[in-house]
Amino acid sequence: MEKAIFLDRDGVINENKEGYVRSVKEFVFLPNTIQALKLLSTLGYKLIVITNQGGIGRGLYTEKDLQSVNKKMINDLEKNDVKLDKIYYCPHSPEENCDCRKPNQLLFKKANKDFCIDVKKSFMIGDKTADIEWGRRCGCKTILVKTGRGGADKKFEVTPDFIVEDLFEAANLIKANTCELP
Repeated sequence: MEKAIFLDRDGVINENKEGYVRSVKEFVFLPNTIQALKLLSTLGYKLIVITNQGGIGRGLYTEKDLQSVNKKMINDLEKNDVKLDKIYYCPHSPEENCDCRKPNQLLFKKANKDFCIDVKKSFMIGDKTADIEWGRRCGCKTILVKTGRGGADKKFEVTPDFIVEDLFEAANLIKANTCELP
């Protein structure tokens, strides 16, 4: 079984501009993100992005636009010796009530099928309460970062296992506690 770091994208890995990152020009890594992902990859975790992209369902950008943004992110990370193992996304608007939108579990089921995840050794890192609820439903440890929304959306009444400033602090927390986390 594989241990994984599940990561929300916007607000965790990159700046969340006006709610949506619609183009390559709008994609900007948050400070220390590349170093954080590099650290996590050296700890033997699969790096898996799980992201809601409701702007597609709302007609604000296309799946092709999303693929271009993801390709830029992947290429920039690879230039820094960081490999994302997979990106899963929900293209639906919240109003569509689909099974793939976080906190629903369809994307976790796909990731688990692809990687055979050991949830007790895995983490969800996100900036919204839906991310934390998703991780809780999966059985992962959860880390809320204060970047992006920092949990201010309050859509779900959840308490993360940890609250940190950013992805770099989350990576260092995981590194310091790789054996015994609650």
